[in-house]
Amino acid sequence: MILHLKEYVNKLKKYSQQLDNFAILTEQPWITNFENPAERCVYIFRQKGNELITSKNGNVVKGKWDYLSSMKSILIEIGAETKLYNQGFFDNSVMILKKDGTDEYQLFVNENKIENTIEKLLQKIEKNYLTQNQTENISFTMERGERIRKFISDSGELKIFTKKDQGYEVGDKILVDNKIPKDGKVILGFWNYLLVKNGRIIEIK
Repeated sequence: MILHLKEYVNKLKKYSQQLDNFAILTEQPWITNFENPAERCVYIFRQKGNELITSKNGNVVKGKWDYLSSMKSILIEIGAETKLYNQGFFDNSVMILKKDGTDEYQLFVNENKIENTIEKLLQKIEKNYLTQNQTENISFTMERGERIRKFISDSGELKIFTKKDQGYEVGDKILVDNKIPKDGKVILGFWNYLLVKNGRIIEIK
């Protein structure tokens, strides 16, 4: 298990999605406290009514959640407890939140993304993003305030049009060898790929 979540966040936070990307936050089984089987809990953030469902060993407790855009934070209310968490690192596989005003981090993992172990998933994510950073070779600002990330992948030369200072995100436009790619997978390397539709990224794997 990753023991030093703070160091992990510091390495990858510039690649983080925003917590208001509800397309990857909501309706997913985020598991936490998995080191202790008796405390293992599943969180499901519902879009409808900002309902939060938590399940511990099949025992369900409902609560509420809310995104605070001014702080880039998420408010979680379960029973009599309400906690404020700040964004650490977030993508479609892993969410690391920092309890506001503390140095306490909490790791959530999308259960649907676990292929082998949580440790291997975390290592894969770290490797993928750091490799992405090394392979980017050109970036410049467009008139619309966008940047172009250009790098060579297993599918050819990629151009990704993004507003992020580092990396890229779901919704960005993409070209492969200066052409709009067919809907489906764009292979980046041995481990990772993008799912694209109508010339835009719909999922980062």
